[in-house]
Amino acid sequence: MSELKSSSRTYYHQSLNELLRDFNVDLEQGLKSSELENRYQNFGYNELPKIKKSIWKIYLAPIFNFLILILLVTGIIVVILGEGDTQIITFTVVIINSVTAIIQQFRAQKALESLREISALKTTVLRDGKEFEIKTRELVPGDIVLLNQGDKVPADGRIIEHMNLSV
Repeated sequence: MSELKSSSRTYYHQSLNELLRDFNVDLEQGLKSSELENRYQNFGYNELPKIKKSIWKIYLAPIFNFLILILLVTGIIVVILGEGDTQIITFTVVIINSVTAIIQQFRAQKALESLREISALKTTVLRDGKEFEIKTRELVPGDIVLLNQGDKVPADGRIIEHMNLSV
């Protein structure tokens, strides 16, 4: 199992039998409960890391990107040279770019929060031959996840079997 963490293999290229062997999982029984603690120690919980950033860093940092800084320098040069129409156009472009950057950052933060909310949900897994409903954050590599219509996919995975699946 420790080989999984250090391995850079691409599991999507492997056959199902190779995956089951590598993850030490039985298709009919699922993961053994005795493996859970070891996997939590090796891989941690299935959750996105929480990064503490101030609101200023989150929303104002995109304003100071390379393009906007170049436009600001251009705007300052235009002010020094006294080009009236060009000043207005340059600073309008800077403002539009800045507002767009802030909006994009806001949307990215909302998407990240949505992903965190999904991880707070519950999902059904096969362990020790039984179905268990667990918190999504308690998923570990090798868990066999059972999905029903309308369920959100809780993590990256491989489809083993499906009925009338469409994406």
